[in-house]
Order: sequence, then structure tokens, then C-alpha cells
Amino acid sequence: MLDTKLCVSPGVILGHVKALENDTAKYPLNRVLYKVYSVPQGSMSFVQDNIFVGQMPKRIIVEKEMRDILLNAHYLFLFKNPRDQSQIIHLGRQLYPSQTKFFREVYEDATSKPFSYLLIDLNPDTDDSLRLRSGILPGDKYCVYQPR
Repeated sequence: MLDTKLCVSPGVILGHVKALENDTAKYPLNRVLYKVYSVPQGSMSFVQDNIFVGQMPKRIIVEKEMRDILLNAHYLFLFKNPRDQSQIIHLGRQLYPSQTKFFREVYEDATSKPFSYLLIDLNPDTDDSLRLRSGILPGDKYCVYQPR
């Protein structure tokens, strides 16, 4: 059972839109695109042209660096993936050590519909009550999940 699920009313969203008509919102914008490729260890038939189609990347990230990337990420989008639920449980233990059941229930609620997602906002400037959200795109039902 979820502790708190807040669905923001259209009036609040319209209030934000009206406020943005007078002033701009300033968000840090750092666009970085990462693609993950797997090359079997000891592969003798590895052909670089088969992996990188088109332009060669400026930097290749080895798997060991992926942990650093994920630890320093400010926004995580979780989609429904039934393959390995233990990763979701592990992430929940890291974010909410004493409330792992809460995080699992939030994830299940946010990803209950096809192509739905849970946004985890880890930006240091974000208020703790806004860490878990869903429906941030136009036309979606905006929800904020909060533990008690």
C-alpha cells in the first residue's frame, strides 16, 4: 500500500504555466548520449565497423565507468522491465533503506500502464518531497510519490 500519492490538479499546472509566461525557468542543460555495446571477451572476429556504424564516437566508456556515471546521474527514468526486478529492489534499498516496500510499490504503480515510467530526481537542489514523480510529459497525469 502506497503511503502518499499526490496527483497535481490542473489548476496548479496552469499556475506554473502562467508564472512561466512572465519569467523563464532556468534548468542546467547537459546533453550527453551514451550507447552500450557488448563485445565478448576474447572474441577473435570482432570488427570495429560492425559495432560503430557511421561516425566514430569521441569517447568509449568501459563497463567499469558505467558505475560512476550512474552514481553521478541527476535523473533516472525507470521503465517497466520484468527481466530483472532485483535491480529495482537494490536501487530502492539505496534510496530508501528503511522503506524498500514503499519504493517497490511506487515503481509498480508508476509503471503499471504500458510505456509508463518513474522519474527519480536526484538533483541536489530538488526538494525531498519531489524525488519520485511520474507523468511529467504534456498530456500525462502528473503524480508525485512521497513516503510518510
